[in-house]
Amino acid sequence: MMDVENRRLKEELSTAKKEAVRWSNK
Repeated sequence: MMDVENRRLKEELSTAKKEAVRWSNK
């Protein structure tokens, strides 16, 4: 796997986690 793709995936994952936390706190 390419390093760039890996970093992008991690970024999207962390973003999704933040969104989930925001929604669950609503």
